[in-house]
Amino acid sequence: MTVTEGSVLARLDNTTERSYLALAEVQAELDVTKAEADSLGARIANQREQVVVAGREINVRRTRTWRTPSSARRSGAWPSRRTPSRER
Repeated sequence: MTVTEGSVLARLDNTTERSYLALAEVQAELDVTKAEADSLGARIANQREQVVVAGREINVRRTRTWRTPSSARRSGAWPSRRTPSRER
């Protein structure tokens, strides 16, 4: 066998390297997707907590309204400020 200029002496197989590259790309996509899912989960948990806090705020305001005499609510005089009398 004679080797001449431009002759193919060997063929390199990069099948394994292409497989590793494809696997790395898929892994990167999975990592991004997992990070996005974790972020959304945290946002959902935060929103749920905000709903709980808002519900508690509503209950506090309802309780204050129920305890306020209706005449005071209409006149805007609630809550009344009582100043302690000073004894001399």
